[in-house]
Amino acid sequence: VGYGGAGVVVRTPFPSYPGLVKYTEGASAELQELMDNVLVRDVDKVEELMGNAGYTKNGDGFFADANGEVLKPEVLTVNIYGDIGPVIVEQMRQAGFEAEMINPPDAWGQMSDGRATLFFRGHGGSVMDPFFTLNFYLTDNVTPTGEGVKNDNWPRWGDPEYDDIVAEMSRTAVDDTEKMQELFDRAMTIWYTALPEVPISEWFHRLGMNTTYWTNWPNQDNAYNTAPWHWPFMLTLMNLEPTQ
Repeated sequence: VGYGGAGVVVRTPFPSYPGLVKYTEGASAELQELMDNVLVRDVDKVEELMGNAGYTKNGDGFFADANGEVLKPEVLTVNIYGDIGPVIVEQMRQAGFEAEMINPPDAWGQMSDGRATLFFRGHGGSVMDPFFTLNFYLTDNVTPTGEGVKNDNWPRWGDPEYDDIVAEMSRTAVDDTEKMQELFDRAMTIWYTALPEVPISEWFHRLGMNTTYWTNWPNQDNAYNTAPWHWPFMLTLMNLEPTQ
């Protein structure tokens, strides 16, 4: 459904760059199972877990507590995630949650200060090794509701044991791949057990380049820049060449 087949479903918070794929593919069997579980759709398991939490489905097929109060999650969606929002909300409804997609005028503010409890958000991070993404989820980056998000730790999650592992990774040489893999496995096992975020899809940057007046845009044969927007656009400007 998503992107009409032009997207990629993911099980990790990392893009599929070669330097990162080698860590996810080289992960321990325990971690591989945890990562694979992200892709499992099991509505029976959902019902079991919700039952253990005291919820049962009402006559409309939605989960309600012992007092009959229906659980109604609000999923905040801003414009750039407006394509996947309705799909995910519909999947939640089919699983028994009377979810609703909302797009308030202060949506970005609600995500930033923690008032939004369910929302879509991407983040930059690791490119060559996993440290920079892992570094987002340190306890030092957890801010209370009402304060702005710090260092892309959108779920405001942290774990002391995880912190220690990431700190050790920061002192480990990038080319010590054996040690880095061990630390990656330990840290991400903690991360997936808590699952502060749910990976959904890898967001490709699809940007058209007009070569009528300018050439030497970045492309797969001359990948001197990533998506030419935001701060890196200056690099593209310095490399463009006029056609005349």
